Amino acid sequence: MDMQALWNAGSQSFLALPKTLWVLAFVLAVLVVATAYVGTVHLVRPKKDIDELEARVDTWWVIVALVTGAFWGGQYWYAAPFVLFGFISFIALKEFFTMVPLRHEDRTPMFIAYLFIPLQYYFAAVLDHHGLFMMSIIVYGVAMVAIVMVLKQKVDGFMVAFATLLTGMMITTYSISHLAHFFALPSSPKVPQGAIGLVLFYIVLTQGNDVAQYLSGKLFGRHKIVPAVSPNKTWEGFVGGAIITTVLGVFLAPILTPFSWYAALGVTSLIATLGFFGDVFISALKRDMGIKDTSKFLPGHGGMLDRVDSFTLSAPIYFHVVNYFVYMKGGLVCSAVSCG
Repeated sequence: MDMQALWNAGSQSFLALPKTLWVLAFVLAVLVVATAYVGTVHLVRPKKDIDELEARVDTWWVIVALVTGAFWGGQYWYAAPFVLFGFISFIALKEFFTMVPLRHEDRTPMFIAYLFIPLQYYFAAVLDHHGLFMMSIIVYGVAMVAIVMVLKQKVDGFMVAFATLLTGMMITTYSISHLAHFFALPSSPKVPQGAIGLVLFYIVLTQGNDVAQYLSGKLFGRHKIVPAVSPNKTWEGFVGGAIITTVLGVFLAPILTPFSWYAALGVTSLIATLGFFGDVFISALKRDMGIKDTSKFLPGHGGMLDRVDSFTLSAPIYFHVVNYFVYMKGGLVCSAVSCG
């Protein structure tokens, strides 16, 4: 695939996609209301009581600005969304390696794990490399890490270190890169909002699901789901969040995606459920390590991995469901590997 084909594949301008502007305007309106609320509360409550909320809102402004800039910038620089998600993967992997116990001898395989980030995102950017995108970490990453670790000849803790390194690569680089891979899929009138619509739909729902589950749990939570892993997670929070997210998804689907209402119902329910389990999966890792947040990279939110924990399980499945039912089964691509 030549560069002109790449340029036209999945990156479109927000200006050319007015429906995405409506959704972005809605997100900005929510942030404006949240900012006004924080400013109002400042007048009646001590500053220390709302410091975390204020930090969260301020950080959300930065996150929305970066995502918008990357998506909009894709029309001028094809690599923009891939750089954004690659950066997210890098920070998340760095936090993961800081969180988990690794040996002195594991520094070289750790370096290999970092090298696979640009490699994985290069493969994600070129649809002709779909096969390499799918297999690079699973096949070549596993082989390279195994070979290097064997050559180090340090067998004490070998199995745990090997599994830890591969887990980090899978949940930070492999999983998140599926969102970037949407931007390499071919543009089509059947997908009028393009990759921007599909990815924006996913991000709004995963992040909205976190908020909806939190609020539902606070208001109605009584019965714990996995108290040994995440004591604040309740069945009421999970179900309430899933219902709110599903309603939002059915509303947004005709705006951002080619999904029918019943397809949106299934996809959104999948996102809400897998997002929840991605969240508690990372919580289980943190509890095992005895930490609350993976870092302080995002003020008010904790670390990058804390913010994208919902992506770890849901992003690859969302991509493959959409790729199969919309692109492959819908006849928008020549094969699973290439549009060439």
